[in-house]
Amino acid sequence: MQFADAHSDLGILIHQVGTKLAQRDILELYFAQMKKAVVPLSIVQIGGDFGQEDLDYRDRGIVIKSMNEVGKEISVNQPDFEIVTEASNLGNTIKSNKHAVILSLEGSSSIDAEFKALDALHQQGLRCLALTHNSTNQFASGCEEKVDKGLTALGEQLLDYAKEKHLIIDLVHIGERSFWDVLDTTQLPVFVSHSNSKRICNHFRNLTDDQISAIAERDGLIALNFISEFIDTEKATLDGLIDHADLVIELTSIKNVALGPDFYAYFNADWEYVEDVDNPTELYRVSDKLSERGYSKREIEAICYENIFRFMKQYLR
Repeated sequence: MQFADAHSDLGILIHQVGTKLAQRDILELYFAQMKKAVVPLSIVQIGGDFGQEDLDYRDRGIVIKSMNEVGKEISVNQPDFEIVTEASNLGNTIKSNKHAVILSLEGSSSIDAEFKALDALHQQGLRCLALTHNSTNQFASGCEEKVDKGLTALGEQLLDYAKEKHLIIDLVHIGERSFWDVLDTTQLPVFVSHSNSKRICNHFRNLTDDQISAIAERDGLIALNFISEFIDTEKATLDGLIDHADLVIELTSIKNVALGPDFYAYFNADWEYVEDVDNPTELYRVSDKLSERGYSKREIEAICYENIFRFMKQYLR
């Protein structure tokens, strides 16, 4: 069994190591875990609307430096990994037994009104873009805001620019009004990289049934998050995680669900993951649970890997 990860913070870890805020042995362990678990495809964040240690990843200069560090690390120190920017290279990279890395930004505060920073990031390989994290920025409102003011005029311009660059839009973290504004404004490919069902777990980070259905109507993906508080408000279990998969499939189809674990334990050991599935080597437990719950081998392959591969193969430019 192989896996694809719709949301990896590996890029932030790489930058933290490059700035001496994290130890290289932690980074090397994570690369080794990805190899052992057979994770040949990951969507990797290089920044976003959040802070980590002493660094604010809303800062344009820090994001540019993070992108540079990620490119250097992958090209110089990790011969088994490759940054992929085009669909034509995706399959070949994986067939050559390398791990494909697709670069993403988890919140767009660092992007200027002239989009010069976005242009520079795109030239260096950025292919996915989330408009917000949990809070409001110059483009839209995040999901934690009590008042969602929706997509701004500059946000509409950002989507137009993203269309020119063939970026894939990640609608994770965005407020509900802003979510619908994005879908009403653009036909760009969309997915949600690490969220679950709000019907099952009423958390602001999760999605309503209507949002889940709308993503599927655009041929998008909903990738499930493994953090316990997004799975169940009381006691998260692997069966509970699969309940989220069941509901997404009930509302959409088997081709619209994927995995976005949001592994972050190397930064914060206090974060609770469902039954301690907190790193790539534990992913097999999810595929085993899917089998236990009656999913076929082909369906499990779709959820764990094929759906993300197909989506990126179709829309990566």
